[in-house]
Amino acid sequence: MGRPESPCRANISVAIIAGVISANLGWNYNFYILFPFVALQWILVILFVPETSYRRDAMYDIDTNSALDLNHLGELGEVEKRARAHEVEGPVASSDASTEEKAVGAPATRVPTTASGYRAPPPLKTFWQNMALYTGTYSSDNVLKMIISSVAIITNIGASWTIFISGLLVAWYVAISFLSAQLFYAPPYLFNAAGVGYTSTGPLIGGILGALSCGFFMDPMLKWLTRLNKGV
Repeated sequence: MGRPESPCRANISVAIIAGVISANLGWNYNFYILFPFVALQWILVILFVPETSYRRDAMYDIDTNSALDLNHLGELGEVEKRARAHEVEGPVASSDASTEEKAVGAPATRVPTTASGYRAPPPLKTFWQNMALYTGTYSSDNVLKMIISSVAIITNIGASWTIFISGLLVAWYVAISFLSAQLFYAPPYLFNAAGVGYTSTGPLIGGILGALSCGFFMDPMLKWLTRLNKGV
């Protein structure tokens, strides 16, 4: 739940700045001042935020392959052991094959590996290679399947819950922003646009302190729970 809250904290800071701009220059200047920053961000994203996706080996798809069981993790270890000798496995065989057959698969070929025995990540692209309009294929699925999958994922309870909570947080923030303006403009407060914006200072500071405290306590807690659950 920490991720959906992060943009809301950023939006609160925007409300403070926008209130001052609206009170002193007019509401339309919010868009005039924002445009150069959006243009700069767009340019920086193109130049310095390259595509980082790549097609990993099918043997590592243990998060989406429902046919895998705990035995496969042991077989995966055997495959990585073979990688230490610069060999690579083929497609995982059917469940009725022997363990050795599953680990070996297709004829092995030489691949670069790291010192730990894991397959080395793809080499970094140069700046000009990242500027290319076409940088490779990142999925073997056809476009129609990916479009349908993006809608069908809503049938997953976990995904639906995440979408609902994220949307609820954003809707809550928008509602509070709208209602606070109506409340503080009217008597007895009679705040102007800047005053309404300043009312977001408290939530902004509280959000920052909450994020810092969560960041300080969450990592040690997660490590402790992971050790308690034997690494799972």
